Amino acid sequence: MYSNQEENRRINEKTESNLLLLHLAKKKWKYFIVSLIFGIFCSIIFKLFILQYESTGSFYVNDMSVMSSSNVDLKGFENIAPSENILRIFKLVNSSYVRQHLIKKFDLVHHYNIDTTREFYNQKTEKILSENILAKKTPFNTITITVTDKYRYLCADMVNEIIVFIDEMNKAYYINNVTQKLKISESYLANIQKDNLVKSKNIDSLLNEMHRLANLGSKSSSTFYILQQEERLSTLVNELYYSTRDLINSQKLYNLAIEALNQKNNKTLTIIENGIPAYRSTIYQAVLYGCLISITVFCLLIFRAYFNIHYKKELELFFSIK
Repeated sequence: MYSNQEENRRINEKTESNLLLLHLAKKKWKYFIVSLIFGIFCSIIFKLFILQYESTGSFYVNDMSVMSSSNVDLKGFENIAPSENILRIFKLVNSSYVRQHLIKKFDLVHHYNIDTTREFYNQKTEKILSENILAKKTPFNTITITVTDKYRYLCADMVNEIIVFIDEMNKAYYINNVTQKLKISESYLANIQKDNLVKSKNIDSLLNEMHRLANLGSKSSSTFYILQQEERLSTLVNELYYSTRDLINSQKLYNLAIEALNQKNNKTLTIIENGIPAYRSTIYQAVLYGCLISITVFCLLIFRAYFNIHYKKELELFFSIK
């Protein structure tokens, strides 16, 4: 009895296999064409709407410390530490000011197909752009910027534009800092020169007084007075010496600041890597995904045919029940 059931089961399985092979032989081109069309369609969708190019650039922040005299009160214009300067520029990369510049520069409102008649269209454009820009600060004090977009040249251009724009803003910040320090240093130097002039006149006056006393001869009544004048002269000479030294040092720093302002071509950033277009088109990736989807669809069609043949009676019974 069991041998007959086993034999019947084998015959049924063989029959079903033959039916499946016969069905596939009839439908193979139909399945192939459907899978191919579906794969091509998905490849187009991936290429036009899903896959994006990306471009990465990186730079190092140069040390642009502005020198000044330690005696000049510049609390409002003190140099920030290099680590704080890097953090400042890193935040600047992610700022709305940079994004607004890119939106105007590359007309991203139309590029992202934003309806300008709708309210807050500019904010929507900025949000999309912020999602396409990724900035990272490495442990080696470098900043990397990665921009993604469906156009390979545009994302590279945006990376390079961010670096150039950051350099221009940082240079403007540096020049403004130097200019403010120069204004204060000029006032400080003028005060030192005025004070030194007064000290020089006092010294000349004391020297003339001592010369007059020397011509009168050494009298006991004037000895104490002469000692007082000598002490005053010594004090004034020392003050003039230190004041003159500070004046010379401040003048050197002032000249260095002037020279720094004149060197307008100095770069505040050292570019490590420029943004370049992707060397490979996303069409290859889209075709790969399309092929995988075509194979998946073809397998699903075979599975559907097998399911219909193997469970044909059960499916007829299921759909016949009301």
